[in-house]
Amino acid sequence: MREILFRAKRLGTEKWIHGYLFRCWERAYIAWGMSNDVADIKEVAPETVCQYTGLTDKNGRKIFEGDILSFSAYGENYKGDIRLIKGNFTIWCGKCAPFLDDALEKHSAIVIGNIFDNPELVKGGSGRMNKTKIDWCDSTWNPVTGCLYGCGYCYARGIATRFGGTDSEVYDEEYRLCAKHELDKPLMMNGRKAPYPYGFAPTLHRYRLDDYIGKKGRNIFVCSMADLFGDWVPDNWIEEVFAACEKAPQHNYLFLTKKPARYAEMSEKGTLKSSDNMWYGSTVTSVEEYFSSGRTYNTFLSIEPMLSSIFPSIIDGVKWVIIGAETGRRKDKVTPKKEWIVRVTEDCKGRNIPVFMKSSLAGIWGEPLIQEFPEELKGQGTGEGVTK
Repeated sequence: MREILFRAKRLGTEKWIHGYLFRCWERAYIAWGMSNDVADIKEVAPETVCQYTGLTDKNGRKIFEGDILSFSAYGENYKGDIRLIKGNFTIWCGKCAPFLDDALEKHSAIVIGNIFDNPELVKGGSGRMNKTKIDWCDSTWNPVTGCLYGCGYCYARGIATRFGGTDSEVYDEEYRLCAKHELDKPLMMNGRKAPYPYGFAPTLHRYRLDDYIGKKGRNIFVCSMADLFGDWVPDNWIEEVFAACEKAPQHNYLFLTKKPARYAEMSEKGTLKSSDNMWYGSTVTSVEEYFSSGRTYNTFLSIEPMLSSIFPSIIDGVKWVIIGAETGRRKDKVTPKKEWIVRVTEDCKGRNIPVFMKSSLAGIWGEPLIQEFPEELKGQGTGEGVTK
């Protein structure tokens, strides 16, 4: 029987703790040791919790989720991080995902680091990087949070509601029009910084604007918990985010919106930045509007969740296409048909547009997934790439 063991970083520190995992609402704790029937218990950062696989590498080192392993197979060298996929621990290498026990038995895989302490070891599409589970970027950055679209499939709303510092409210029309907040410093809830003190109401967290100054270059998904270009977002919020991007030009910044018309409006006004490290994405779930402007801007599409077949013309002029399926347990959840995915993939191939399939497609497409990056986004997470 596999030993039940977890590890995580003690909250507010970089120290790893190993033991038994306990959860209380959104908080996580690890207990270890026993003295007079009393265990030592410390609160840990929930996003760093990793479970023990029950296996060790050839050096006898215990292997946990999130560990990065190196192995050789068929004359090639591989690196990947440990993930639990469909009940099996695998080494996610981007183009392949061998079962962990097979890699240990046949290819003498060894632990060389983990995704939290050594994100530079897994670059490009070879695995999860840094501290985000979004597999097409290295990091997420949320100087603005909140959204007013009310999409039924929205994962961000669920997160903000669960971890919000105030009770979630149902937005009536008056609330939708006036509920905007600006914070120059974080609010404290129960002795901790509140990530979403106003739930999913639009909020500018001005104190987060300098989060990535002085850090190693990477691909950053900006406002994964918001739509920065929604109609309700004031121009000055966008301008402040752009100014922060200019202070840290070593990174690539990836934006996504369901309102690409605002990109076009800002482009006409001359306020949409056209720097090489700025990427403007349009979220497309079926046949909708998107933003493409030839070579003036870096543009891409995120077809997630894929709710229907996509016409080939929609990918004209973009530099990258991301495809994903709806996750969660929504009653009316749509599972994309494989032929929809095949059609988009073939259309992109005919236009030399790289395709990135999110891990949510694994059960539909099978393995290996296609996980390609534009040349301009390769190498990030290693300190390479944009430097100015």
